[in-house]
Amino acid sequence: MGDSITDAWMKDYAAKNGCVYLDYFTSMADPQNALKAELAADAVHPNKAGYAIMGPLAEKAIAEALSAPAPPMVFAHLVTPSSPSSLAMNMSPRPALET
Repeated sequence: MGDSITDAWMKDYAAKNGCVYLDYFTSMADPQNALKAELAADAVHPNKAGYAIMGPLAEKAIAEALSAPAPPMVFAHLVTPSSPSSLAMNMSPRPALET
């Protein structure tokens, strides 16, 4: 279920701290703020159709994070029926490769 207060806080925090905010919720939630039935067999874990939506969103957010000048963080908002879960992944900069 979505939590607009938490969502707003995460978006604001990301913007103020040079982080990338990845919102899966908007693309995957039904009108009742639950994971769309066609995106999961058990209403919790994404199926192939769910991952087909998540993949391009994640790729875009990761590319944006890796192009940022400062060490970024990616916030991913996951839809679960039992709680408004949010996942923060530290996207630490990679050391430069020697050629």
